[in-house]
Amino acid sequence: MATGLPSGQLVEIEFTAGVWTDVSADVEFAAGLPIRVGRTSPQSQSQVATFTCQLANQLGKYTPGRQVLTDGTTVHPYWPNVVPRKRIRYSYLDGGAVRRYRFTGYIKSWPPALENGVRPVTVISAMDRMDQLSRVTLQSPIRQETTQDDPQWWWPLTEAAGSTSAMEQSGNGGPPLGLTGSGTALIFGDNGPGFGDGTGVKLAAGQYLAAASPRTFFTGASAWTFEVWAQTTSATNGVVLSFSDTAAGNFGGNIVINGATDGTPSYSGSGAVTGVSGPVTVVDGGWHHYAVTYNPSGTLITFYVDGVAVGTSSSGIAASGGPNLLRVGEASLQSVSTKFTGNVGQVAVDNTVLSATRVAAHFAAGRGYVGDTTGTRIARFLGYAGLTSSDWTLDAGVAVVNTYPQSGKSALQACQDMATTEGGGAALFVDGTGTVRFVDRRFRKPGAAVMTIDAVQDLDGSVYNPAFDDSTLINAESVDRAAESGTLSTQTYSDPTSQGTYGVLADQATTYTSTDQDAVALAQFNVRSQSTPAFRLPQVAVNLMAAENNLYAQLGVVLIGSRIRVANLPAKAAPTTQLDLHAEGWSETPSTDGYRVVFDASPADNPPKMILDDAAYGRLQCDGQTLNAALTTAAATTVVIATTAGKPTFTTVSARYPLNIKIGEEVIRLNTAPGGSTSPQTFTGVSRGQQGTTAAPQASGATVNLWPAAALAL
Repeated sequence: MATGLPSGQLVEIEFTAGVWTDVSADVEFAAGLPIRVGRTSPQSQSQVATFTCQLANQLGKYTPGRQVLTDGTTVHPYWPNVVPRKRIRYSYLDGGAVRRYRFTGYIKSWPPALENGVRPVTVISAMDRMDQLSRVTLQSPIRQETTQDDPQWWWPLTEAAGSTSAMEQSGNGGPPLGLTGSGTALIFGDNGPGFGDGTGVKLAAGQYLAAASPRTFFTGASAWTFEVWAQTTSATNGVVLSFSDTAAGNFGGNIVINGATDGTPSYSGSGAVTGVSGPVTVVDGGWHHYAVTYNPSGTLITFYVDGVAVGTSSSGIAASGGPNLLRVGEASLQSVSTKFTGNVGQVAVDNTVLSATRVAAHFAAGRGYVGDTTGTRIARFLGYAGLTSSDWTLDAGVAVVNTYPQSGKSALQACQDMATTEGGGAALFVDGTGTVRFVDRRFRKPGAAVMTIDAVQDLDGSVYNPAFDDSTLINAESVDRAAESGTLSTQTYSDPTSQGTYGVLADQATTYTSTDQDAVALAQFNVRSQSTPAFRLPQVAVNLMAAENNLYAQLGVVLIGSRIRVANLPAKAAPTTQLDLHAEGWSETPSTDGYRVVFDASPADNPPKMILDDAAYGRLQCDGQTLNAALTTAAATTVVIATTAGKPTFTTVSARYPLNIKIGEEVIRLNTAPGGSTSPQTFTGVSRGQQGTTAAPQASGATVNLWPAAALAL
């Protein structure tokens, strides 16, 4: 008996923030509500999901720019909110009365029109949040983090060689920093901090940078943060950054690198200030981050080195006024001249106390966020796009990420590149609730299918196009391990057996992982999952309304990468009665005459994924095992296995059973331990034809493997 359409179908629009309005009564379901989600293969990137619906518009409720309806008197219920970018969603109730959201996104357009030149309608076209992410352009890491905190003043110091001043770039009209002092010339356009963040300034204990005239940064009672990046190998003391109170004349603060002594950084100053020193030397040629925060409520200064607070200092700033003069490469007016030798970049002044978390983020940006997992890096990019943790559900990720050339890329492309870096079929997408999802490569570990489609009772045969061909074969892969600076190494992997049979079929990928091991893992996955042709169903279609099994609840939990199963395949139509697939994407069309879903799918078990030392999905392979006696019929339930002398035999520990083996094309389940520990070993009561394979006679001497015989380790 057919299931029918789902109950409780709703199309809702958020005309006012936080308030969803049900417009289902005006939705013309007969026209269909097509939804498109995902991708076509595990190696491709998910596309922006789309949704379309048609609304009857006889009264002009969905016509923009109207304050009254077409009768000329009734107040328009949605004015002035018939505009693009309003959220829209579609959902239904499954058999268990759970509401399943199939699409949540943003209206791109809803132009009023006349169907056949007569009937007023509005056709809504919508896209999910990925469209929004595609419009957010990322900046380089330091610039991104600095501007996130809206600094009061900011001098990146990235001017070209030959420049004579550094422009203030916060947008708040701060003064430039000009060349000051005598001695060795200061050089713009030299080495700068970060990865893709531009150049810096080279100083040699001669000229330095300072504002042309004192400029009030803040009043004495204001909170503030000063920060700077510096690099040196000099065995002399030098002030990287200083700030002074020239109005009262009795306050000066200095960030000093003590190269002449122990190489540690310190903060010191006048006006009842106690010095604070960093714990280790920074005279090592590397870039280091320094920040000083002032909290007026406790008159305390906190000194940070490389994102970590190293101590606090008492301050007399509140009594003497706030800093109003800044110098780069020279001590404050109240201190003895101590010029700096080294490189400096990215000077910023905030009118707030940056939190320890934000200071740490600024430091991490200068290191290119090296060490993030793919999930952590995606969270950063989503945060830059204005999202918060309530907007996403992200797996942690397995691959560790290096620096990444994010400047100029969209937030979406950056996130998708992280999914590619993760490999193993990982995916970045937006689910039906509008939540950004990242599923890492462990999401595809073997297990129960979330949706089972009976080939006889449920499958829509109009889209049944099985494949057994070489169109997806890849048996050689080169993976470029890249970073912000370019390609660091190239790792390759090939399947010589496949190449000997089918010829060389090569492909290339790019990853931003920090290790060659992860790059090799990506190459291995792409080859091993595509080097051997297998019977597959590139698309699986089902009309849920006509299906005999109610599949609405199961559809409601399918994600990109979910395991779906086609069961009860006829023996004449497929080599196995059961085929597991991964959903890569789908087209979904609710209407009055059906609820059709066409999945784009990839094989789930060619070869199977491995869970190490799992009884069902990941025993380490056996070696030297053969059938000691033929299985003369498909119904035989006793298996005798011989093991080559000197090789380990099957365990007699009962807790390690049941255990799957594979002989030829048949998977057999050994339900209990063998009768003895020496070869040959006898297993009784075995189950034949498992995992959808067909039981068949097996010859004496046939090779015995554990199933999965060849597996991908995620």
